[in-house]
Amino acid sequence: MYDKKTINFYDKNVAKYSDWSKSNSSFKLESKLLSLIHEANSIIDIGCGAGHSSIWFSEKVGSVTALDPSSKMIKRLKTFPKLKAVAGSILSLKMKNEFDGAWASFSLQHLMKEDQKKAYAVIYEMLKEKGIFYLGIHKGKNSYRDNLGRLYVPREKQELSQELEKIGFSIKDISIRKSLSFEKKPIEIMHIFCQKI
Repeated sequence: MYDKKTINFYDKNVAKYSDWSKSNSSFKLESKLLSLIHEANSIIDIGCGAGHSSIWFSEKVGSVTALDPSSKMIKRLKTFPKLKAVAGSILSLKMKNEFDGAWASFSLQHLMKEDQKKAYAVIYEMLKEKGIFYLGIHKGKNSYRDNLGRLYVPREKQELSQELEKIGFSIKDISIRKSLSFEKKPIEIMHIFCQKI
């Protein structure tokens, strides 16, 4: 389940986090997700946060579901009629073959490893055949809390790749790059695209 301290941070910092995430949005990765899907009619944004990706997807795709455990983040998105904004956890969803694409940009790293595994299995089930899953996650070995109280559970490339493949995903692309966190600390991040087979 999602960590309460982490959710509380997002509930209390909707505007500040929204401004930061908007300044970091180029939508290149979102475009790549759509380019890997033969015909994208439905997308779910898991841990959508401020919803910048959800809003962008809603301008390109017929049906977009924005999911986040922070009710305050979701409240902001209720004003966008093209979005289905849902407050809740990916772990509680039970859907099969619903979506052409799933987008999880640095949201599932707030779950412990075992819950991450469960989330990937849920995502696999909710994707249609040949559906594409994008995962953004910090690279690293050890879980920690940042100075803002948020829980992070980063992953290593090989371990995570094997985990996704064991569930049934085929890895399409993995890239690793250096970045700066919300606190402006240097981090390494992974962008992973995989396909349900």
